[in-house]
Amino acid sequence: MHTRPPSATRGPAPRSAGFTLSELLVSLAVASIIVVLVYQVFVSQQRVFTTQEDVGEAQQNARVAVDELTRTVSPLGAGAAVDQGQVRILMAHPDQLLFNADLSGDHDALAAGTDLTAVAGYSADDPYAAVPGSYASSAAETYRYYLRPDA
Repeated sequence: MHTRPPSATRGPAPRSAGFTLSELLVSLAVASIIVVLVYQVFVSQQRVFTTQEDVGEAQQNARVAVDELTRTVSPLGAGAAVDQGQVRILMAHPDQLLFNADLSGDHDALAAGTDLTAVAGYSADDPYAAVPGSYASSAAETYRYYLRPDA
């Protein structure tokens, strides 16, 4: 009788060191899901960063506007001929302010009796249709501030 050595017997082939196609597909799917989730987190963080940057810029612009308004309006009415009827504030709206003050020494205030209805933004609710007073000259100038970008 002829016998084969045990190492030469046929049977299932030993498993080779590697991955099956199904294992590769599962790992590729899991890796794809992880990449998509990381990308979504990155995009949302980018949006938050951009939004916060815009908010910071808007806050800085508001600080500059308030500082400028405070610096300019604090001497409001200084040098106005109040005893002769020159008013300090001619018109105050949410988006604009018309007032008299001596800030530059130009002495170019609106004359008494000047029609204010021709001033853009004037409304019938404003207290003066014309500049009140009977002053002949004043050290004050008339200033108009807009608080909107299109004016």
